[in-house]
Amino acid sequence: MKRKAMGRCEAAGAQVLWGPYDGKGRSNAMVRFPGGYVAEPRQSSDL
Repeated sequence: MKRKAMGRCEAAGAQVLWGPYDGKGRSNAMVRFPGGYVAEPRQSSDL
């Protein structure tokens, strides 16, 4: 997961729960946005 994307999530008020984790050709993280919405943004290297 690109650090820039995590910065945008944090700027929107999200709390990074874990990550970003990079491995095996992909990266992901877990974030919680205000209001309790939890998301797992991912990025594959084959995009």
